[in-house]
Amino acid sequence: MAESLGQILDRLQASGGEVADQGVGALLALASRNPQRLFQMARHLDRDPATPDSDLRLAMLLALVIMLDDPGLVAALDDRLAARNPADLWPLRVLSKAAWIRGRPDAALAWQRRAIEMFPQAARPPLELAALRFATGDVDGALDLMGRTLPRVKGGGFVGLRDAQQDRMDSLRDAMAQGRDAGDRDLVGWPGRYLEPESVVPMWTDHDRDCGRDNTFRTVAAYTNTVMFDAIAGHLKADPGITAVINFGTGCGRREWEIAPTFPQVTWIGYDFSPLATDMNRQAFQRPNLRFDDDLDEALAAATATGGRVLLAHCRTADVMLPAALRRVYAACRKAGVARIVTGEYFCPSIETLNYPDFRAETADTVYWDGILVMHNYARMLPSEGYALVADAYHPVPLPHNDHGLQEALLIRLTDAVPLP
Repeated sequence: MAESLGQILDRLQASGGEVADQGVGALLALASRNPQRLFQMARHLDRDPATPDSDLRLAMLLALVIMLDDPGLVAALDDRLAARNPADLWPLRVLSKAAWIRGRPDAALAWQRRAIEMFPQAARPPLELAALRFATGDVDGALDLMGRTLPRVKGGGFVGLRDAQQDRMDSLRDAMAQGRDAGDRDLVGWPGRYLEPESVVPMWTDHDRDCGRDNTFRTVAAYTNTVMFDAIAGHLKADPGITAVINFGTGCGRREWEIAPTFPQVTWIGYDFSPLATDMNRQAFQRPNLRFDDDLDEALAAATATGGRVLLAHCRTADVMLPAALRRVYAACRKAGVARIVTGEYFCPSIETLNYPDFRAETADTVYWDGILVMHNYARMLPSEGYALVADAYHPVPLPHNDHGLQEALLIRLTDAVPLP
């Protein structure tokens, strides 16, 4: 494998540009579910003298140590590659991702701007730059860049995709107009997929395999969970009065099981409306301070019975819910006295507008995303159910390989809400 990898890198280095960018990304995607293979590739690149000492070699090594979540090596290789001032697409994109991981947003923006200057026809850098602009507060700049970029990506393919999904957009508008909390089969808000055993079992199994903390930089789902659970941990450290955390829409309860021993004074409750998923969680994940429920009222009652403040979170859940259903959850939280609501949901360009939603001006509760997915206007919905939005942040996804559709433009929207006076 070592010699083969070196030869592949030689060919990609010679090709350069988008060919090398796509080729290295494909290699990393193939190895992303196999930590041992990632380690072997990294060791080969670091030690084998037959592998060329090139910008591409260092960029791939940097990508591998990002995926292996080794902050010390990420910092060392990032500095080493940046000092070479690379002039090819893949190294520039990886440097941007490493800069974001290291808490250097200005450097992340600068590397993407350079990638655009040097490769003006490449599609990925402007998408990633738009995401970075949104995450750093330049919403107008992000909207302008995305609006100019997405319609031309894939030869205008997203325009055709928008036209093909008109029935789904119409179904969302009809459901909102009628105040429905569930959609029709295979349309927005249809809950059946999350109840039928033939869907629940493989989703639970995939989640268990892919979404643990050790996969933070290998899968988008795990990275999103880490962003949200780190936010929850921050609240628990800042407020020892929180005695219960409910993860609404837990799916597979691995993350609650992982974090429960770190906060033994907190009761962790994984709620999922699937009785099958709940039963699987009860069998697979057991801790003294961990429980799973498929009845939200029971979960809220168990949380409030702990005697302190309750935090409810949802992650990668609300994007399949109609606004009326999500409002019912927030109303139940207010009635039960939940003291904080934290969300970690995806935020991406809408197929309907081919741009990010602008919730500063949007008057609808919910906008269409893609397929059966939606994005909610939390600044509008939460106050009407008794909660004030006190924080609203956006995180790009710095994985060095593609693990999600239109990942370059994908953001994680992390919000924080507390009861209105």
